[in-house]
Amino acid sequence: DQSNVKSFREQIDKGLMRWHQLQQDKLKYEQQKQIEHHDDKQIKTCPIIDFDQIMEEDLENQLKELERQEEEEYLLLERSL
Repeated sequence: DQSNVKSFREQIDKGLMRWHQLQQDKLKYEQQKQIEHHDDKQIKTCPIIDFDQIMEEDLENQLKELERQEEEEYLLLERSL
């Protein structure tokens, strides 16, 4: 079904846009961390955020959800035939 394909592509595009935004946020965070590096006390109080892991888990979850939806749509289509 064309609308389902379009919907999945839109969801994938949204996931990619979110990934790019997280990449930008990571870069900003890394730059800020370098600036703050001169003050060791600030570094100790600054939480360590693993953006790569967050992005990977988020994208993995989005992909699993898309695959689940695709399978669901396929089963519905199969039943209607």
